[in-house]
Amino acid sequence: MTSTLSTFASLTALLCLQAPLSLASNSHHVRHHNHHARASSICATSAVNVVDNSTTFWPFQTFQSFGSTPPQLNITTNGKELGDGLLFFSPGSESGQGKPKEVNNFIMTSAGELVWANPNPRGATDIKVQTLDGEPVFTYYTPVGPQSFAGIGWGEVHVVDKTYTEIYTICPQLNLTKGDGVTSICDSDLHEHYITPENTMYVTAFNLTQWDLTSVGGTANDWVIDALAVEVDIKSGNILSVWSALDHIPTNQSHAGVPKTGVPKSGAIDLYHMNSIQSYGDYMLINCRHTWSTYLVNRKTGEIEWTIDGQTGGDFGSLPANGTFKWQHHARITNVSATEAILTYFNNDNNQPGKVAVSTGLALQLTLPPNPKTPPKLLASLHDASDPLNAWAEGSTMQLSNGNWFMGYGSSAIMKEYGPDAATGQDVRWSAQFDSIGGGDSYRAFKQVWHGLPTIPPSFVVAQGEVPAGLSGCTNATNATLGYVSWNGATDVSSYSLYGGASEDDMQFLGAIRKMGFETVFPITQDVSYVMVSGSDPTLNVERNSTVVKI
Repeated sequence: MTSTLSTFASLTALLCLQAPLSLASNSHHVRHHNHHARASSICATSAVNVVDNSTTFWPFQTFQSFGSTPPQLNITTNGKELGDGLLFFSPGSESGQGKPKEVNNFIMTSAGELVWANPNPRGATDIKVQTLDGEPVFTYYTPVGPQSFAGIGWGEVHVVDKTYTEIYTICPQLNLTKGDGVTSICDSDLHEHYITPENTMYVTAFNLTQWDLTSVGGTANDWVIDALAVEVDIKSGNILSVWSALDHIPTNQSHAGVPKTGVPKSGAIDLYHMNSIQSYGDYMLINCRHTWSTYLVNRKTGEIEWTIDGQTGGDFGSLPANGTFKWQHHARITNVSATEAILTYFNNDNNQPGKVAVSTGLALQLTLPPNPKTPPKLLASLHDASDPLNAWAEGSTMQLSNGNWFMGYGSSAIMKEYGPDAATGQDVRWSAQFDSIGGGDSYRAFKQVWHGLPTIPPSFVVAQGEVPAGLSGCTNATNATLGYVSWNGATDVSSYSLYGGASEDDMQFLGAIRKMGFETVFPITQDVSYVMVSGSDPTLNVERNSTVVKI
């Protein structure tokens, strides 16, 4: 494999746009130019700067026109075909050196180029693309108020459309008993935020409860954390149903451990740790990390239809070699028919930092209804033999449209893409590290197709500065007037137009600028006092202008 540190500042080739640029509209500040005339081209290069001299932070990117500091991906690839899509991940802060500079949601390309950074992160996590009312949206979670229990939370879910407008904010209010000091008015947990085909949302929630644990060696009034699957109507915010693990799963199925001396509220035991919910038809699939099991639940009656246990196989019979799991995340069922289905996991196989274990991505073929005489078959065991990762918490596994597999390694700050032949997991086609191991994490990570065009205009600044190496073919000067332009979230914009003039009300088209990465830098050589850039999406026939800048 070839290892490359994806540094966009090394893009020093001089690139100019040679094709005419067709604009949808112009503001009153500019004179309309001939759309059919050959557009003047202005040379440009990438303006990203990588800060790689800090012992505190993992290397990060900085920009002139945008204030985000996303991580610099350390990318390894073998050059084989990758699946379509952009990277969706949320570096979180942990202790130690090499932590992330910015705790935020990010969308990036597989080359490590920033596409979008959340302008209002607030500890955001679990960003992913979903479908609502037949249209693509993305969702993410943020905590509300102080949090007192590690590994769970109380907060709200944000639903964002392709213009990056927040169209719904999900704030379930369930009258829960929370940890001491928690003041959140919203009760959604950080683990799951799943939009159903019925345009409802399943979220996880946790309720501190006193419970009789004498049957498992505890006391009659121990404090435990009940895990809830909550269905919310997205548009009204109404609570449609609440399913309690305590009501349906015996406490002796938990591997969390129960002390004999009594459990206070401040140390409430997380018996189940529900971390994924998925609906299909009349059922929901619920995964509980601390029981090492996944449950198919009838959405109408609440009854458990079947259980697959990560060690015994449960109702399905013995699991295949390399197909067992424990402390698992992100259970998903796909390819469901009357007779079979595929079940995928991120198999942590571990729940403690420092413990030696190899975390894997699993795909099991199930016979339906469950029949121990035809036990599950192993379809994929995803692991990198050259880089055996031990992710003691978090993680996700998904199959891409071309058959490749994509995994986020949770508490290990790594993402990997595997080839479609994943029986042995050795076809590692792409890997990226975004923080030091133990310094940062991303609860889940996904690779998904997304097309966005923000309602906000491009960001544009002008500064006198040193001419980047990529612009050396444009000017012999060592210092020049430089324009920096970026457009946070614009996925399909390939070029910008520059306008300038003696006043704000009399600006003419000066040339076309090819977009060069997230932020593009170009020289302004014309004798003008005011400049502005315009970005357009030719597919959507939309144009948006930046603010006017006085030179």
